[in-house]
Amino acid sequence: TGIFVYIFLTVVSGFIIGWDIQITYFTSLLNLGTGYLSHINLTGNLSIWGALVRIFSGNQLLIKIIGIITSLVLFISSLVNIKRTKKDFDLNFLLEFSLFLAFVMIVSPLTESHHLFILCLPFFIIYKISPSPSFLKRGNFVLYAISFLLINLKYAFSTITFLHSGVFSLLYNMKLYGCVILFILTINLCHKMNKVINTE
Repeated sequence: TGIFVYIFLTVVSGFIIGWDIQITYFTSLLNLGTGYLSHINLTGNLSIWGALVRIFSGNQLLIKIIGIITSLVLFISSLVNIKRTKKDFDLNFLLEFSLFLAFVMIVSPLTESHHLFILCLPFFIIYKISPSPSFLKRGNFVLYAISFLLINLKYAFSTITFLHSGVFSLLYNMKLYGCVILFILTINLCHKMNKVINTE
């Protein structure tokens, strides 16, 4: 569902802003071996691509390899876990949509802080459709709270220059870590809901 939504929005945006602009945009995404990586680093990119550019600046081949592998692993994890909830269409749609949003924020070529507002929907969905209060107790509640705070608190490291490259840039990626935790929480909820469905 999430993939079809993305395709639909891409087609609609093509008619609105023009296909020439769309083609230029996607060409720049595919041309990751040139200055585009430097551009997304400078604009405060919070996705995995921005993190990789900051950590491995200058090694564009390594950035490509790690970025593509990470994206594929997350995508396959989404498909495997969504498949387990097919017995309940409404539940499947909500979980798939939540996973899709978290996945896009992580692997998008450009994710900025104002884009993360949309993640309020997965947080709400996790809270509302948890199979029992026990899901948001103990470890899961801690992860839920940490993810929410990392993503939603107003902070930025753009003015701290030593965090812009190298190993110290790992501290720059706190909002990315929040997105990854949210992704993991949604997958855990898939497992939990699958057990509930199978016992009904």
